[in-house]
Amino acid sequence: MLINLTPGFEPFGKGIAFKSFTFPSGIEKHFKIKDWVDKNITFTLRINNMDDLMLLFLATDAVRRTGTVEKIEVFFPYLPYARQDRVMDGVEPFSLKVFAKLINSQNYDKVSFLDAHSDVATALIENSESLSNKALVANTLEQRTYGRPYVICTPDAGAAKKIYKLLQKLSYDGDLIIGNKHRNLANGKIEGFSIDAKDLKGKDVYIIDDICSRGGTFVGIAKQLKAANAGNIYLIVSHLEACVGREKLADAGINKIYTTDSIQYGYDFSYSGCEIKQFNITLHYKY
Repeated sequence: MLINLTPGFEPFGKGIAFKSFTFPSGIEKHFKIKDWVDKNITFTLRINNMDDLMLLFLATDAVRRTGTVEKIEVFFPYLPYARQDRVMDGVEPFSLKVFAKLINSQNYDKVSFLDAHSDVATALIENSESLSNKALVANTLEQRTYGRPYVICTPDAGAAKKIYKLLQKLSYDGDLIIGNKHRNLANGKIEGFSIDAKDLKGKDVYIIDDICSRGGTFVGIAKQLKAANAGNIYLIVSHLEACVGREKLADAGINKIYTTDSIQYGYDFSYSGCEIKQFNITLHYKY
């Protein structure tokens, strides 16, 4: 039985009807189902804020109180705090671990999300699965102009291992360009970028990563690719935040962004520079 908690987000089809509202205080949420509840429940939602997480927990408690539920699975495509997967320096939280403890407290039978930033996520969240971005990359490459040579690029060495595994699944036998961010260890700021290629001879480049926020890393890598004689440059990211600096990406030479509808978008699809092609998240359950 499907229960889609986010309005308009129905990745696996129509769910059962429920009632949800916020009390007049503007703080407390409420959840209620009038229909019959099956023994197997799958919740889907986008976690855009902590209210969404609280609604999930309230819904979980409600269906368990029926006494008929035997199994509960949860799917939210974007995993919050996935990038805060370690403590860097000073007095700061281990944010992903805090989030994982909240999810684990509900004892779900399965928790699924798309292309988490690192393996730390599945290590911390019990019964969890990070779905591959294979469908996104495969669908993107199917749309390329055939006959034009291309290469794949990973923006940093840390992501290279994951990209190698992905390209093996896709039977890709071309080059993998590895980018590097040069960081000042004293203040943590990025001071420059480089790539391990000198002349790409006009080949198109597809940069692959898990998420794009403002896009600063991709701007830096794209400039290095252009300096190395790259052709068209495309960005493939599983998650794209609305704050993305598309004008700067376009100025750096990135022609198009390929992504999924994992995050509630707020960008303008009619923007003429650095266009966005968005694939439905449902595709990723094929793999």
